[in-house]
Order: sequence, then structure tokens, then C-alpha cells
Amino acid sequence: MEERLRAEIKDTFLGYGLDRMEFFGPKEFMKRYPTLVTNEQELLELIYEIMDFDAELLDSLNGNGKRIFLLIATPKAKTFLNYGGFTKIHQKETEEWERLFHRLRELRFTRKHKMTISKNGPPGYVLKNWRYYVFVAMAIFSFCYCILDAFLDYWP
Repeated sequence: MEERLRAEIKDTFLGYGLDRMEFFGPKEFMKRYPTLVTNEQELLELIYEIMDFDAELLDSLNGNGKRIFLLIATPKAKTFLNYGGFTKIHQKETEEWERLFHRLRELRFTRKHKMTISKNGPPGYVLKNWRYYVFVAMAIFSFCYCILDAFLDYWP
């Protein structure tokens, strides 16, 4: 299920809980809004997400071998919904992710630009590169000389 839809369902659930004056079961919400959530397990996952976010938004009663048997929304849920609820939180997170991806795209372009500049390099770069190749060539020559010397010492 898409995150935006999940946020809207959570807000609808809290609004439904605020409209009710007594405890209600998750199946009552499913009967009232049959198109939003068709599976009771999905609804319970959303309820657990709401309670994990803030345990004071919903008040629950255990019973009949279930962790959540009956629910009611608390007054804190009303202020939470007045400030935008889960939909507003999802919208802010989406905007933050878009800003981050935009910054990363800009950073990638600036890095490519910096790479093209650094390929030209300062004038000392060619000299350092030349010294490195001379050092490697001397090391290879020295290794070959040692092998040849050892081979000639044991050759009759």
C-alpha cells in the first residue's frame, strides 16, 4: 500500500475514533469504510503504527485473547489531526526527500565539473607522475638484475 494512502487511512481512522463516543472494534471501522481497508490484518498493522508513533493518540482495551479488542481516540488525537495528522507528516517527509535528491543531483553535476578541472591539473602534476614511473622502472630493473645475478652465480 502506498505511504500517502496509509497516512490518509490513519487520519480517517483517528477521525472516526473522535466521532465515536464509545469504544469500537476495528471491524466496525471496516464496515463503515469498506473501500479503504479490505483486510483486517492491514488495519491492525496501521493501528500498531499509530500506537508506535504516539501511544497517547489511541486508548485500547485488551480482551478475548487479542492485544487490541476495543479502541477509542483520545483528545490528543484531535489536536494532532488539527495540525495536519499523518498526511501532513508524510507531505513534509516527501518534500525533505525531494530536497535531498535535488541536492544530490546538484552535487553530482558539480563533482563532474570538478573532475574535468582536476584532470588538467597543476603543472607539478606531470612532474610527479614522471617521477613515479621512473621509480617503478628502477624497481623493476633492480628486481630483474637480482634474478639475473642469482641465476648466473649458480650457472656452471
